[in-house]
Amino acid sequence: MTDKAQSPAPNRPKAADATTATIKLTGDGLPGIEVADLSTGEHKSPPAPAGEADTAGGTATGWYLEVVQGVQAGQRYPLGESVQLGRSPEVDVPLSDGKASRAHARLDRRGDVYRLTDLNSTNGTFVNAYRITRPVFLQAGDTIRIGDTHLQIFFS
Repeated sequence: MTDKAQSPAPNRPKAADATTATIKLTGDGLPGIEVADLSTGEHKSPPAPAGEADTAGGTATGWYLEVVQGVQAGQRYPLGESVQLGRSPEVDVPLSDGKASRAHARLDRRGDVYRLTDLNSTNGTFVNAYRITRPVFLQAGDTIRIGDTHLQIFFS
């Protein structure tokens, strides 16, 4: 018998680098998505700098939403600690969209990332084309759709 050197195992992500995505059908038959880092349950994003000025929902963090499609295209909203989106003029990010609920969704800062929660809206909240069925953590560049309005989250 000859001794053969064992070839190294194929490159596999470490458990801390692994993510999982689960797509499920919601009650209305539309797909919903759950995405999590297996080690923390969160996505990693660039750290947010210290606040600079008051903005929608609190202090500026370097994060902002930009409407990329819809009647408010081009409008930007700097993000604070907690930001509510919807059709009501009383929310932090008011949307001129008849398909949006008055209080449709909420973004909450969790350390250096934002978590998006649908507030039991009638037409649902979508992230990167998937309807969310529970809170999800966002990464810079993710697209949120509420009704016919598409917003993108950015870090500057």
